[in-house]
Amino acid sequence: TGVVARLAGEYGLSDVRVTRLPVPYRQWDGEDAELWVEKPGPPQLVTRYLDHPAVLVYGSRSADVTAPLVWIGRGMNPRDYEGKEVRGKVVLTDGSAAAVHDLAVVKHGAAGIVTFVNEYGFGVDRPDSLAQVRLSNAFNESLDAQTTFAIMLSHRQGTKLLETVMTNPEVV
Repeated sequence: TGVVARLAGEYGLSDVRVTRLPVPYRQWDGEDAELWVEKPGPPQLVTRYLDHPAVLVYGSRSADVTAPLVWIGRGMNPRDYEGKEVRGKVVLTDGSAAAVHDLAVVKHGAAGIVTFVNEYGFGVDRPDSLAQVRLSNAFNESLDAQTTFAIMLSHRQGTKLLETVMTNPEVV
């Protein structure tokens, strides 16, 4: 904002003001993110931030993780975790990133989240659409220490990855 005000002055504008509007959450911007499937088969890029910035869920923290991927369904209810070991794994879900993070990561020790949640009506009719979603720490900085990362996939990408998980004994 200071750069814009300075340049406006250089162009002869004399009454330049910067107005900051209140935002109910912290300002945040990612720098880079990639999601790869290392196994089975040769490594494959699923998605990356440079192609679509909404894939990196708002509030994600830096991480370099190689871990098994496990399907947890919606992942928003404690019952979704019964009989499943997610500690140290990346969870695949079609549930809300914030709610799943609070259960899978904070409570059960998951390494991170990959979601293809359909909160805004995308899916069958718009299978390649993404929406920007947030983790709980976007509104509460004190949660930063418990936060890992979350990746948002389109419905098409998510169902394809789910098929891989359901048909292979181990997906990393």
